[in-house]
Amino acid sequence: MQLKKINTFEKNKSLGQHFLNDKNILKKILNIHEDLTSGTIIEIGPGMGSLTKEMLNKNAKIIAVEKDIRLKESLLILKKSWPSNLELIFGDALKIDIPNLGNKPRRIIANLPYNIGTELLVRWLEKPKSFSSITVMLQKEVAERVIANHKSKNYGRLSVLSGWHWNAKLVFTVKAKSFNPPPKVDSAIVYLAPKKEPVIPVNLNTLSKVTHALFSNRRKMIRSGLRKIGDPDIISSTTGIDISKRPQQLTIKEFCKIALFIEKKIK
Repeated sequence: MQLKKINTFEKNKSLGQHFLNDKNILKKILNIHEDLTSGTIIEIGPGMGSLTKEMLNKNAKIIAVEKDIRLKESLLILKKSWPSNLELIFGDALKIDIPNLGNKPRRIIANLPYNIGTELLVRWLEKPKSFSSITVMLQKEVAERVIANHKSKNYGRLSVLSGWHWNAKLVFTVKAKSFNPPPKVDSAIVYLAPKKEPVIPVNLNTLSKVTHALFSNRRKMIRSGLRKIGDPDIISSTTGIDISKRPQQLTIKEFCKIALFIEKKIK
């Protein structure tokens, strides 16, 4: 099978295209998973199908979502060779109901486009019951924020949203030279698996608003950020949270308590 050569394809910068062309990295990604044959694998941004092909060789059933119609020819070559294992959707992943594609167990394995990777991940984190795991390539600095622990320098909004209902780990880093064209920064593979229960049951959309309000001023006391969503003193007296803390000093549980307060106030 001859796929169109990666180095001759004109990449679209607006789509955040950086094609992974290191076979050793592709194999390491697949080695994270013992079995790819059950359920559905969802791949966002398959590009020319390098990772797709490796997964198909493992007898995976894949739904691949690609926005760049110029890649249709290359992907249809794979479809022809694995007609029953590969479904292609040409469209914008941000406009597609990813959590309801295919059959369970539903897993995401993808080298996400840099320009929409974080936004997609945040949406999926809201649906822990929809996925058995999420394995994605992200910019290294973004990956470090996803897995950061309380009080660490990288702890932020993504850390809270992922830690709320997911176990996350950075599996390995990937040098920029492994991509074509090479991005300006290194990348990393992050693996997320849903916890049986969240830290505290809360609406993730509300939790997201709380984290956004507080981490937008991470050097200031949370009193400042809380003014955007309520009365800081009432929130403090109700939740028992010290509003002289900085946001990076709050635990995920404390963020959830603030979100619960906001939800009750709305009701």
